[in-house]
Amino acid sequence: MKEAKVLLYYLYREIGNVEDEKDWQLRTCEELEILGRIRIAREGINGTVGGAVEGIVEYEKRMTERELFRGIDFKSSMADFVPFTNLFVQVRPEVVTLGVDRSKIDLSSTGVHLTPEEFHEEILHADDRTVVIDIRNEYESKIGKFDGAVVAPLRQFSDLPRVAASLVDQLHLKDKKVLMYCTGGVRCELGSALFRNYGIDQVFQLSGGIHNYLETFRSGGE
Repeated sequence: MKEAKVLLYYLYREIGNVEDEKDWQLRTCEELEILGRIRIAREGINGTVGGAVEGIVEYEKRMTERELFRGIDFKSSMADFVPFTNLFVQVRPEVVTLGVDRSKIDLSSTGVHLTPEEFHEEILHADDRTVVIDIRNEYESKIGKFDGAVVAPLRQFSDLPRVAASLVDQLHLKDKKVLMYCTGGVRCELGSALFRNYGIDQVFQLSGGIHNYLETFRSGGE
């Protein structure tokens, strides 16, 4: 069996014709025998796909050659097999469902991106003015989290606006530094913008999420 590769990516950038993009993704993935899920919206794209190594490498190449996706950040990992059985390419209103009026959230005002090394240092030297918040769903957080992190009680990501408003008051976040993380980074783009919308100036997010952190600190940061 050929070795497989799994690719995670997202990008918030306006896509003019989402149906054309859907057609391109379908044609390209079918040609390269790539499976997984790709979500397309006017505001951007989010994908988790897998296939033979050579197919994924070619997919990355074709994506980055397009002006629309210049600068996209791919995160990849090797696998013994492709962990998907189908290909789903969907056009949706949002890249990630948040459940609020998106015109009220400024995606140009997200949290400051920190590399895994920078995030690690922030946690090591955190004081009582620093709050680490896990904005993954609760079942994800139960698998493992950063020591001392506040787990936002989320059954689904669309719960975040309500939960965030509560956390801002309960934890007095307007006077503190917020370090935020999720699985792959895409939810922090919205989450950090939402917290900033609630009046928090010091919001920082783990670039690439837990996935990227564990690629850098394979022992979990110990």
